[in-house]
Amino acid sequence: MFNQKRHNQFRYAFFQDAFKRAQQFHDRQVELERRSINFSQSSRLLEFQLWAQAGMSEARYLRFLRTKEELSNYTFIRTIGKGHYGEVKLVRKKENGRLYALKRMAKSEALIDKKRLARARAERDALAESDSEWVVKLHSAFQDKTSLYLLMEFLPGGDLMMLLMHAPDWTESAAVFYGAEITMAIEAVHDLGYIHRDIKPDNILLDRNGHIKLADFGGAKNIHARHNMGRYIDLLGDERVPKRDYIGGAAEWEKEDFTTNSIVGTLRYMAPELILEQQYSYEVDYLITDNATRLGREGANEIKAHPFFAQIDFTAPGLRQSRAPFIPKLRSLDDTSFFPIDELPQDDWPLPPPPPPRPCPVVIPADEDEGHEPGMVLPFVGFSFRRHLNPYM
Repeated sequence: MFNQKRHNQFRYAFFQDAFKRAQQFHDRQVELERRSINFSQSSRLLEFQLWAQAGMSEARYLRFLRTKEELSNYTFIRTIGKGHYGEVKLVRKKENGRLYALKRMAKSEALIDKKRLARARAERDALAESDSEWVVKLHSAFQDKTSLYLLMEFLPGGDLMMLLMHAPDWTESAAVFYGAEITMAIEAVHDLGYIHRDIKPDNILLDRNGHIKLADFGGAKNIHARHNMGRYIDLLGDERVPKRDYIGGAAEWEKEDFTTNSIVGTLRYMAPELILEQQYSYEVDYLITDNATRLGREGANEIKAHPFFAQIDFTAPGLRQSRAPFIPKLRSLDDTSFFPIDELPQDDWPLPPPPPPRPCPVVIPADEDEGHEPGMVLPFVGFSFRRHLNPYM
């Protein structure tokens, strides 16, 4: 049976990814041209080298897109996280020796539990759209016959919960610093059009310099999604195709109120309106008090203006470049001492296959899963993603 709503979601994901890739290529070209203007007549050699470097970078990216991304490209080091969503392993890419955090989710479990499927898709979409320094970077998303994978940057400092539990001297100045960084991170997510909906110490990771990044976007909600769909359709410029056909016959994106009422998150950190199943928007990501008196109900600037952050200059670009109160002491590049690895099973790689999936009633031709069971294809179409790592921007 043809599912119009699901088909429209796949078309939206396809156009969104294609448009963003073209837009990013255009932005890189504009930046190159801007830099070229700054070269004097005597610096033509440097200008040539800049364009040559850019050309090689684009060529590498095109080869990267053509190369099959698969589990065998990586060597397993150890498990650093495990939960009901799946597990996260520290891996090393065989080609260049670089370290990554690889999150694996079983397809069969996602098909049985639709919430898991929604979480996998939400996290992939949010991380793929983000280029923020305050959000954990997604390098690629891929899949095989049994699993979905998110290849992310490895942040060796662990999470904020571990820091709160084990930091020898937690001072008010440290609280100010990390409160400011968390505010910046939440604002970056909101600027992207997403509500995170699961802000908690466990989902705030530290890099090797002690600065934070937000992770775990499985509960994220893009409340601009339908509005953005209309923007992509407009850019296609084809007036013969009615807009309502692309969005399931609703055509509501033009009057989107950017609210939702889904119950998502961790109970002890939930905003009251989430628990009460009331309409809410971005403000649920700040604090845990009643929304009538909550700082952040008018946006991040309300929090930035609080006297608690008087010593922080939010307008300066240097907050992330400043020295953090706590810097993890790492013994090696693959040090995982800030993760609870002793509590996690360190099984061999690859993992044993998950249980066989339940039948899926809808079948369409496969793309990246061609040749696999058709029942495993439809819900995961368009999951793949590969980020361009731009060396000159």
